[in-house]
Amino acid sequence: GKRDPRRHLRFTKAQTNVAQRRKRNKIHLEEAQNLRAAVEATVRQVKHPFPAGKLPVRGQFRVTCMIIGSAIMSNIRRIQRYKAINEQQTNQKKPKKALKNSHSNPFNSILFARSFFIMLVG
Repeated sequence: GKRDPRRHLRFTKAQTNVAQRRKRNKIHLEEAQNLRAAVEATVRQVKHPFPAGKLPVRGQFRVTCMIIGSAIMSNIRRIQRYKAINEQQTNQKKPKKALKNSHSNPFNSILFARSFFIMLVG
Protein backbone atom coordinates (compact mmCIF):
# COMPACT_ATOMS: atom_id res chain seq x y z
CA GLY A 1 0.00 0.00 0.00
CA LYS A 2 0.94 3.63 0.47
CA ARG A 3 3.03 3.04 3.57
CA ASP A 4 4.91 0.03 2.17
CA PRO A 5 8.61 1.04 2.17
CA ARG A 6 9.45 -1.25 -0.78
CA ARG A 7 9.52 0.22 -4.27
CA HIS A 8 7.17 -1.05 -7.01
CA LEU A 9 7.23 -0.80 -10.77
CA ARG A 10 3.92 -0.86 -12.52
CA PHE A 11 3.34 -1.71 -16.16
CA THR A 12 0.20 -1.96 -18.19
CA LYS A 13 -0.48 -5.04 -20.29
CA ALA A 14 0.00 -2.96 -23.45
CA GLN A 15 3.45 -1.78 -22.30
CA THR A 16 4.45 -5.37 -21.56
CA ASN A 17 3.26 -6.53 -24.98
CA VAL A 18 5.19 -3.75 -26.74
CA ALA A 19 8.37 -4.59 -24.82
CA GLN A 20 8.07 -8.29 -25.67
CA ARG A 21 7.41 -7.51 -29.34
CA ARG A 22 10.49 -5.25 -29.47
CA LYS A 23 12.60 -7.94 -27.82
CA ARG A 24 11.47 -10.59 -30.33
CA ASN A 25 12.02 -8.18 -33.23
CA LYS A 26 15.53 -7.42 -32.00
CA ILE A 27 16.35 -11.15 -31.87
CA HIS A 28 15.14 -11.61 -35.46
CA LEU A 29 17.10 -8.58 -36.66
CA GLU A 30 20.26 -10.04 -35.11
CA GLU A 31 19.65 -13.28 -37.03
CA ALA A 32 19.56 -11.22 -40.25
CA GLN A 33 16.25 -12.76 -41.29
CA ASN A 34 13.26 -10.73 -42.27
CA LEU A 35 10.10 -12.50 -41.14
CA ARG A 36 7.86 -10.29 -43.22
CA ALA A 37 9.68 -11.28 -46.39
CA ALA A 38 9.36 -14.95 -45.43
CA VAL A 39 5.60 -14.62 -44.86
CA GLU A 40 5.08 -12.72 -48.11
CA ALA A 41 7.10 -15.34 -50.00
CA THR A 42 4.89 -18.07 -48.55
CA VAL A 43 1.71 -16.25 -49.56
CA ARG A 44 3.12 -15.72 -53.05
CA GLN A 45 4.04 -19.38 -53.31
CA VAL A 46 0.49 -20.39 -52.36
CA LYS A 47 -1.12 -17.93 -54.83
CA HIS A 48 1.35 -18.39 -57.70
CA PRO A 49 -0.16 -21.50 -59.38
CA PHE A 50 -3.42 -19.66 -60.06
CA PRO A 51 -3.72 -17.21 -62.97
CA ALA A 52 -3.85 -13.60 -61.79
CA GLY A 53 -4.01 -14.87 -58.20
CA LYS A 54 -7.63 -15.93 -58.67
CA LEU A 55 -8.93 -19.40 -57.93
CA PRO A 56 -10.83 -21.29 -60.63
CA VAL A 57 -13.61 -22.28 -58.19
CA ARG A 58 -16.40 -20.52 -56.34
CA GLY A 59 -17.76 -21.10 -52.87
CA GLN A 60 -16.09 -20.94 -49.50
CA PHE A 61 -15.60 -24.70 -49.12
CA ARG A 62 -13.98 -25.17 -52.54
CA VAL A 63 -11.81 -22.08 -52.12
CA THR A 64 -10.68 -23.36 -48.73
CA CYS A 65 -9.85 -26.76 -50.22
CA MET A 66 -7.85 -25.16 -53.05
CA ILE A 67 -5.85 -22.96 -50.69
CA ILE A 68 -5.15 -25.87 -48.33
CA GLY A 69 -4.06 -28.00 -51.28
CA SER A 70 -1.79 -25.27 -52.57
CA ALA A 71 -0.27 -24.80 -49.11
CA ILE A 72 0.28 -28.57 -48.83
CA MET A 73 2.07 -28.57 -52.19
CA SER A 74 4.27 -25.66 -51.07
CA ASN A 75 5.18 -27.49 -47.89
CA ILE A 76 5.91 -30.72 -49.76
CA ARG A 77 8.18 -28.85 -52.18
CA ARG A 78 10.02 -27.23 -49.27
CA ILE A 79 10.41 -30.55 -47.44
CA GLN A 80 11.63 -32.20 -50.65
CA ARG A 81 14.18 -29.41 -51.18
CA TYR A 82 15.33 -29.64 -47.55
CA LYS A 83 15.72 -33.42 -47.75
CA ALA A 84 17.62 -33.19 -51.03
CA ILE A 85 20.05 -30.65 -49.59
CA ASN A 86 20.59 -32.74 -46.45
CA GLU A 87 21.04 -35.87 -48.53
CA GLN A 88 23.54 -34.10 -50.75
CA GLN A 89 25.51 -32.90 -47.71
CA THR A 90 25.57 -36.36 -46.12
CA ASN A 91 26.62 -37.91 -49.46
CA GLN A 92 29.55 -35.52 -49.64
CA LYS A 93 30.68 -36.63 -46.18
CA LYS A 94 30.39 -40.39 -46.98
CA PRO A 95 33.21 -42.28 -48.65
CA LYS A 96 32.68 -43.19 -52.32
CA LYS A 97 32.06 -46.89 -51.57
CA ALA A 98 29.14 -46.17 -49.23
CA LEU A 99 27.24 -44.23 -51.88
CA LYS A 100 24.28 -46.08 -53.32
CA ASN A 101 21.30 -44.83 -55.20
CA SER A 102 19.95 -42.91 -52.24
CA HIS A 103 18.27 -40.19 -54.27
CA SER A 104 14.58 -40.17 -53.62
CA ASN A 105 12.24 -39.68 -56.51
CA PRO A 106 10.84 -36.12 -56.37
CA PHE A 107 7.78 -37.19 -58.35
CA ASN A 108 6.53 -39.46 -55.54
CA SER A 109 5.66 -36.53 -53.31
CA ILE A 110 4.22 -34.56 -56.22
CA LEU A 111 2.00 -37.45 -57.30
CA PHE A 112 0.79 -37.96 -53.75
CA ALA A 113 0.04 -34.26 -53.33
CA ARG A 114 -1.70 -34.09 -56.71
CA SER A 115 -3.95 -37.05 -55.91
CA PHE A 116 -4.71 -35.59 -52.48
CA PHE A 117 -5.50 -32.24 -54.08
CA ILE A 118 -7.82 -33.81 -56.66
CA MET A 119 -9.53 -35.79 -53.90
CA LEU A 120 -10.19 -32.57 -51.95
CA VAL A 121 -11.51 -30.54 -54.87
CA GLY A 122 -13.09 -33.55 -56.53
